[in-house]
Amino acid sequence: MSTFAQLRDRGEDPIAIFERLFRAALESLLPDLADAPWYVRERDVVNLFVFGHLVPQFQAKQLDVSQMGIEVPFQVLPENAPDAKPEVNADIVVW
Repeated sequence: MSTFAQLRDRGEDPIAIFERLFRAALESLLPDLADAPWYVRERDVVNLFVFGHLVPQFQAKQLDVSQMGIEVPFQVLPENAPDAKPEVNADIVVW
């Protein structure tokens, strides 16, 4: 079952649920970053956010976290971004 279907089955707007979970995870990340200024690499912050804050938000709602990815490659279509590299990585993907 897709994460979107999991969210839809809860009787609420799935995008609103996801936005609420994502925002709560971001809000809980901020004190961690303030307390530990040694997080200087982007990948460290992304990992901390996903594993320390976003995954727990999903688990608290009994949502499947297997449809989250970090550093997921995706193709950029030339008509959407003519100057972009043909393949780039997204920091976080939830599908």
